[in-house]
Amino acid sequence: MDRSELFIVTHTRKDGIPVNSECAVAIEKIQALKQSQSSASSSQTVASKYDIYSQVLGEDKPGRVRGLGTRPTPSTLWGRSTDILKDENKKLGDRVKDLEERIAKLEKSTDSKFQEENDSVDGGVAPTESASVTKQDAHSLTSKRVKLLDMYGSQVAIGVVMSTDPAKIVMGRPIGKDFCEVVVLLANKPDSPLFIKDHNRKTMKDAIGSHILWFLEYVQLDFKRQVGDQD
Repeated sequence: MDRSELFIVTHTRKDGIPVNSECAVAIEKIQALKQSQSSASSSQTVASKYDIYSQVLGEDKPGRVRGLGTRPTPSTLWGRSTDILKDENKKLGDRVKDLEERIAKLEKSTDSKFQEENDSVDGGVAPTESASVTKQDAHSLTSKRVKLLDMYGSQVAIGVVMSTDPAKIVMGRPIGKDFCEVVVLLANKPDSPLFIKDHNRKTMKDAIGSHILWFLEYVQLDFKRQVGDQD
């Protein structure tokens, strides 16, 4: 018995008369469609997306299959709509594209800043102070336990600032005015990408226990604990 037959049974009195005029019209249409279909083409399932029930009484609402109580849903009976999946895939694709563009801009900005630093060092010109972090502020971070944040402000790791000397070489390049040298102690988000990558280190989990470069703008003092604090 499919749901169109169930509708007829549940909307017909014991004397065989439909419970009201609207049901009578619906039952007449159901019976006419059933007669027009051969037994071979008739649905063998309780419900399907384009069965006689939906043709007569309309398509099912999102998240519900009518005529079968409250438990069955479209996804449990015949899977998720192709259109819905396409829409979700498009949204996911747009999100990934947006993230890739942001990362590409950040990496481009990083390369440009390092080129400026190298030019300054080669020309004998001392690096200027950062607009966001002064030299004094940067120097005060040395030997301090800090939180490393990603470009969205989320904490990705815990580390200790080892140096803010602009001329010191870390990961094959000078620290410069916008970065600091950090030893990574703990990765809160192991798969988070590094701002500066090399052959062996691409994500935070690759950098645990090693010295990396991190934007001063995304370094935050860990006020709860500092190096040398007792547990």
